[in-house]
Amino acid sequence: MKFKITVKQIVKKALLDTEDKDSNPKGIYHIEASNEEEALDIFHDNTPIACLDDFSIKIKLIREKSNAEKFIFQKQKDNK
Repeated sequence: MKFKITVKQIVKKALLDTEDKDSNPKGIYHIEASNEEEALDIFHDNTPIACLDDFSIKIKLIREKSNAEKFIFQKQKDNK
């Protein structure tokens, strides 16, 4: 399964921990994992955040389109 993790900074840059200023963890991450917990573990293992309270972290399962849905989407795109 694929997950999208969105990290937003919720405090002013001046108030961030020095490590977070240097690593700048805000952004969108795409992670492949077997479940949400594993995706967050992979994220945290690879993206250091010194003060979690300074960030909003949201995770969403990315639903992959079936072949039929891909075909329909392509067909609609071709008809425009």
